[in-house]
Amino acid sequence: MVFPNQPQLVPMWVADMDFPCADEIVHAVCERSQHPIYGYSHVGPDFGAPASRWVKKRHGWQISSENIVFCHGVVPALAACIMSLTKPGDEIMIQQPVYYPFRDIIEKNGRGFISNDLVYNQTEERWEIDFEDFEKKISGAEIFILCNPHNPVGRVYSESELLHMGELCLKHETIILSDEIHSDLVYHHAKHIPIASLSKELAQCTITMISPSKAFNTAGLQTACVISENRDYLNAFGFEMEKSMNVMNLFGPIAYQVAYDRCEDYVDELIDYLWGNYCFLETYIRSEMPLIKPQRPEATYLIWLDCSGLGIRGQEIYDFFVHDAGIAIDNGIWFGESGANFARLNIASPRSMVEEALHKLKHAYDELKN
Repeated sequence: MVFPNQPQLVPMWVADMDFPCADEIVHAVCERSQHPIYGYSHVGPDFGAPASRWVKKRHGWQISSENIVFCHGVVPALAACIMSLTKPGDEIMIQQPVYYPFRDIIEKNGRGFISNDLVYNQTEERWEIDFEDFEKKISGAEIFILCNPHNPVGRVYSESELLHMGELCLKHETIILSDEIHSDLVYHHAKHIPIASLSKELAQCTITMISPSKAFNTAGLQTACVISENRDYLNAFGFEMEKSMNVMNLFGPIAYQVAYDRCEDYVDELIDYLWGNYCFLETYIRSEMPLIKPQRPEATYLIWLDCSGLGIRGQEIYDFFVHDAGIAIDNGIWFGESGANFARLNIASPRSMVEEALHKLKHAYDELKN
């Protein structure tokens, strides 16, 4: 990937933000930095308490802090769960188009790959679950990786959708790994529901991953929470992490605690600003570039653009955005073949940057159509 070496591109690809962290986080990290020893450290027994308070307040999910353990990222947590709870050759199901490291960690760890592809409803401009296909495929899967809110399509699954998926997983004794890293970036017209909160049975078959990294822009501090009421799962996960020497970032737990305990207003203001960015983008594109259709998100700052009307797909879409428009994006086909007509655009930046990108896109659009 060439983006880091092309500063002339408007950077709207990787999933972090062009906004400063909350002042409270910056001050806490700076204060710790004044201590002149930056040696090894570890999390204390109360590590899970801030996350427990946060999910109860934000999502109504009551979870004991004893059932929350540290990991240095959601993707490493997923990999450790796959390694500890399956054996080589076992099948793992995902729902493409989806965050492409899912497939990478499955295949690179010698597990089989199944996709219950989401179905794009062009009339509604909305991605939906193919439940008939889901039930057919879940019967052969040891693990189902759920992405909710979904990256890149921006869906927040309803209670009925989650229950339907959960019941099928219970029926076939399939473990659910639920990536809920974007759960703090849900817009006001949607509601995030942790799948593990829906029943005692689902709580026992689910491992949930969250992190402050997206909503508070702390990805470089490498702190995530792994949550489960199933102690066997947590013990297996913990043993796998011990095998790989899971060493934490010294500043990560500090930022994590301050974020969840003192920075709720930051997230609320951020959501409002991001929604303003999206509304601006949607109005501009539908008016000036009607052959591109933005998918109205229920969550995340990652906008899924339907580019099928341009008459190009796959690598051609990538080249159009990067080389013709000068905008760094994620190519839709990276998320699976069902994303070949799409591009993923990050709007977590000042409005002026969004405007700049849209003007550049409009120029390239006009050139393409002429």
